[in-house]
Amino acid sequence: MGLSGTIDSSTYQGLKDVLQRYPVVTTVTYEPDGIRKRSIRARIDPARISPPTGPATPTLDVEWRFESETAYYRIHYADPNRGFDSRLPSLVSEE
Repeated sequence: MGLSGTIDSSTYQGLKDVLQRYPVVTTVTYEPDGIRKRSIRARIDPARISPPTGPATPTLDVEWRFESETAYYRIHYADPNRGFDSRLPSLVSEE
């Protein structure tokens, strides 16, 4: 994904906890792995999407960075069943 800034792994821990409780989410993993935690990926159960889109697994990727008092994040949703690949622009959240 590629945002610059500092990674706060506690942000990903909280987001992972929330996503795991959502009924359409089957798994939530740190990317590229549990040590480096540069982003988080949720895999969506295609059978739980209404209306159904197909057998392939949609994904939701979130990347979050901090610079000084500003948080930057990027959200990417992809559903291969529909050819949908939405990479939202970087967003800024003032704290």
